Amino acid sequence: MKFQSNIDSVLAFNREYVAAIVNYPLIPADVSVRGFIIESATGALTEVR
Repeated sequence: MKFQSNIDSVLAFNREYVAAIVNYPLIPADVSVRGFIIESATGALTEVR
């Protein structure tokens, strides 16, 4: 997926990577995996699960 500047693309991009880590065979099922997107203008964080 190409990186685009709109938030939907950023969320989709990060969800793909979080899902890849969650589904990686060496990551135990009880490990919580999350990602975060930071809005550079405001410093606000958006959690990605």
